[in-house]
Amino acid sequence: MSKRMDFEFFELSSTLANMISITQSMFADAIIALQTQDVDLASDVVARDKEVDRLDLEIDEHCLRILALYDPKASQLRYVVAALRLIMDIERVADHCKVIAKQVKKHHCAPLVQSLPDLAEMAKMTANALTIAAEAFTEESIERAARVMDIDKEIDTIQSKVTKELLLFITANPDKGKLGIAMTNVVRRIARISDHSKNIAEAVHYVLDGTNIRHMDIKNEHNPAD
Repeated sequence: MSKRMDFEFFELSSTLANMISITQSMFADAIIALQTQDVDLASDVVARDKEVDRLDLEIDEHCLRILALYDPKASQLRYVVAALRLIMDIERVADHCKVIAKQVKKHHCAPLVQSLPDLAEMAKMTANALTIAAEAFTEESIERAARVMDIDKEIDTIQSKVTKELLLFITANPDKGKLGIAMTNVVRRIARISDHSKNIAEAVHYVLDGTNIRHMDIKNEHNPAD
């Protein structure tokens, strides 16, 4: 690999890490704003989405430049392809954070959020999943990637519990139905951020050996073991 190509991949990985870091801070701050009714912090989260969109375009152009100029092979090619996929997941995480933050500006969410301890735990686990997924991709760690899969399953279980609690809240407080529905949407978006974290973690397998473990169950249905 030439020095120039080395530099291009270093720049790509650095920009990708920056994009992930911004989305991590967006999620952390969106949850704090939700818990404390900090409208200014929520507005800051919404504003940061534009920087993520800018990095999305920058990384896309960077990947296309590498493909056009250097014709990468094997693991380098898989890394570029994975980066093109990852920026879609990361950009969607930022979008979910933006929507969560906007709920703070529309509704007084803090009292309801504070009455749902499982929601706080769900948010904490999701932040952890996003961090570990980023580490798994950066360090090419199969072990860390597997941990993200486990966390995502736990989050799905908590989501079901919190959603039921919110349905009971809506039934008992019909005058606060809009708030309940808004919080149900927040819970769904937190779960989706966990799903995107899982997608990031799954990319580790693809970069290392070309294995695409997404939808593996579907593949197994078409190719059952003997």
